Amino acid sequence: MSRSHGKTSTRNQKPTSASSRTALSNESANTENSAHTENSAHTENSVKLEHAGELVLLDGADDPVVENFLRLKTKLSHGQLASFKTLIVTSPIPGDGKSTVSMNLALAFATNAEAPTILIDCDLRRPSLRQWMRPYPKRGLLGVLDGEYPLTSALHRVAGSSLHILPTTHGISDPVRTLTSSRFSQLLSVIKQSYSRVLIDTPPIVPFPDADALGSLVDGSILVLRSRKTPKHLYIRALESMQSAPILGTVLNGASKNFLDKGHHEGSYYYDYYRKKQ
Repeated sequence: MSRSHGKTSTRNQKPTSASSRTALSNESANTENSAHTENSAHTENSVKLEHAGELVLLDGADDPVVENFLRLKTKLSHGQLASFKTLIVTSPIPGDGKSTVSMNLALAFATNAEAPTILIDCDLRRPSLRQWMRPYPKRGLLGVLDGEYPLTSALHRVAGSSLHILPTTHGISDPVRTLTSSRFSQLLSVIKQSYSRVLIDTPPIVPFPDADALGSLVDGSILVLRSRKTPKHLYIRALESMQSAPILGTVLNGASKNFLDKGHHEGSYYYDYYRKKQ
């Protein structure tokens, strides 16, 4: 079970048009022009996700942790948060579980096959999503940006799910320059046109500026903390570090249920919102 404290921004965002799921650009990222369009609903790359129990959405539906991820998906899909379609997932420090939360939340969104979902690995320092993918991805985000192959050939559809993953196959030395390039901005615009929900896994925000550098391209962010591990002062620094996108809330994982929590929190993940004071 877990307890969490989070923020809901009152910033108004216009929702991404659901009618724009029609085409993916056959992106040649070494130029400023996008070329042909292709159907985003199909890709030849199929992968299975192997894990040691952390990807709970792939296992039993009766698990309370699964229910909490589905509840989190519902919270993000209704009310004023429904218009926040493109989201960053980050954490204060390494080891908080941001990539695990990213993958489970993406799988939760993908339970709605009529609302295409994509998870992008933008942790260009230490890519994490590839660790679960079998076969191991040979094509990914950086190759698309370098113009080595089109976007569609780098997309991987999770077997038995409607989720697409755009992985990163290796780290690079100057990720902020890449993430703030016009090539990346154009590619993300193409992706937004074809997917109802775009989740982006990024490096921890306290030691690295990557997540905040992406903020102007997204609708909001989610902060992941680990119970009994993330220091409070670093949590506060993380809140202060995200200046370019509203923090919609925080997820606290790894918390143990005890009798004091009975009747209030269930499962291993809990998500809570509160309005940001103006």
